[in-house]
Amino acid sequence: MQLKQKIAKYVARDRKVVANSYNSFTNIYDCADSHYSEGTVCYKCTPSNKNPHQFRLNNQSLQEFALQVKNALNNWSEINSFEDLFAKIKAVVEEIKGEDDKKYKLGELVVYDCAARIAFLKYMRNEGDYRPKEQVYIHAGVYKGAKWLFDHKYITIKPKCNNVIPVEAFCDEHFKSLFEALSLAEFEGFTKSMILESFMCMMMEKEPPKFCKKCRLKY
Repeated sequence: MQLKQKIAKYVARDRKVVANSYNSFTNIYDCADSHYSEGTVCYKCTPSNKNPHQFRLNNQSLQEFALQVKNALNNWSEINSFEDLFAKIKAVVEEIKGEDDKKYKLGELVVYDCAARIAFLKYMRNEGDYRPKEQVYIHAGVYKGAKWLFDHKYITIKPKCNNVIPVEAFCDEHFKSLFEALSLAEFEGFTKSMILESFMCMMMEKEPPKFCKKCRLKY
């Protein structure tokens, strides 16, 4: 499947799920805890109401992480960008892991997800713009998509896990249709960095669309 087809598939199949994975959190604690707020449509209607990215983490770890993130972000005067927010949350993870690395198993994916949700929430509430803009964060599943793009010469920077790639490396010649999708209602509040991260995370998924009987959401 060529890149243009992968983009079309992502926009048609995944945009509602992606939008829901950001819009379902209503406060900083929930953004870190990764459990959807009561009353929202859950992602794939999971029984635990927890974002699947954090399925492998136990609830106690996430609750402790969420409390420490909430406390760490009491002073927003120290945060001026997504990079500042990411660093602040990463410091929380490193402090927790220092206590018991094997127990908590917190990594870059948790840091990015939490920071991106909080930045999105702040932006949509007109409380400042801390969204990622200049860099695309490479972690876990995103790496697989980035590697495919590199192997097929759609980007020239070789991806490394837990690293970043400048947004400008994704030229409009190849990604025009993906960037145009930012005008869709489901991607309101997204930046190029955010949609690229999401696309690379999901572009390698081979599962066909399914239909949730509970929330009626295609995913």
